Amino acid sequence: MTTTCENQVTNHQKTSHSIELDALFRLELSDRNGWTVCASKAAYTWTHRFSQILELPNCKNNYRAPYLVFLKNDKQCHVDLNFAELAFPDNEIREQSDWEHYDYYGMRIYHNTETLDIIYDIGYESNTTENIYNMWAAVHPIYRHAVKSNGIPLHAALAERNGIGILFAAPGGTGKTTTLNRLPGTWNKICDDETLVIPGIEDQYRIHPFPTWSSFLQKKPLMSWQVNSNFKLGAIFFLKHGEHDFVEHLRPVNAAALINQSARQIMKRGWSLSGTAVEKTLKHQVFSNAVELAKKIPTYMLIISKNGNFWEKVEDKLNDRGRL
Repeated sequence: MTTTCENQVTNHQKTSHSIELDALFRLELSDRNGWTVCASKAAYTWTHRFSQILELPNCKNNYRAPYLVFLKNDKQCHVDLNFAELAFPDNEIREQSDWEHYDYYGMRIYHNTETLDIIYDIGYESNTTENIYNMWAAVHPIYRHAVKSNGIPLHAALAERNGIGILFAAPGGTGKTTTLNRLPGTWNKICDDETLVIPGIEDQYRIHPFPTWSSFLQKKPLMSWQVNSNFKLGAIFFLKHGEHDFVEHLRPVNAAALINQSARQIMKRGWSLSGTAVEKTLKHQVFSNAVELAKKIPTYMLIISKNGNFWEKVEDKLNDRGRL
């Protein structure tokens, strides 16, 4: 079903040890940043499955840097990577001296300060659970990049109505999925766990859905999420259970604290892996981005009763502000 890009590597100075990288898919964010997804032959099956879950479109003959590169070795430990052996689609050789790496779950992730290229050594595949954890880890560098570009990942469900994206945020196990499932058919239910908010033009923000990786670990039916799709962000609602449905507008200072907390629930899984200095910088950037988001996007506390039509309160509030 999936085909590789036309005009594969032709001019790279290959050696007998060169690792051919086929450009396969394209991941695009709404800020016009994106990556061409490449894989070595050994990592093709893994990369194809990962890209299916993210519903990434096939790359055609217009691939370009930066690249997400997936490699696979058959050893139960990571091996030193010789960057000169990687046959990148743009025929250029990345110098090894610019690269740093950190280990996350079962994979080793390489990045550098000069380009946005990311290289993943997915290592030795032992079982499906390990593959899912590695795929979960693979999106973390994308979140890091977004944070550096004033974006922010949020632990939130995403629903769309009349072309506007609405976030329902809460920690795991506190009702995001249930809230999404209770919405009537006039709402489009997009995702229920992780989202990525990207700044747009004129104080607007766009939202991308990301997978609910835990659903694979719980052996739920296979699903996929169209990560390249995005919606204009209309509002954020933080969930709280109560006896009666009620919506309370949050002051920016309170909203920023909750947005920061929601982002930390996503980022904390991996931001300490590059050392204390990087962790400190990421925490500062996440908080700063949360403050800016709270200034520009209306944020509410949504009290939800067990059987009430809470969405009517949400729609009333959004209609009052001209957000729907």
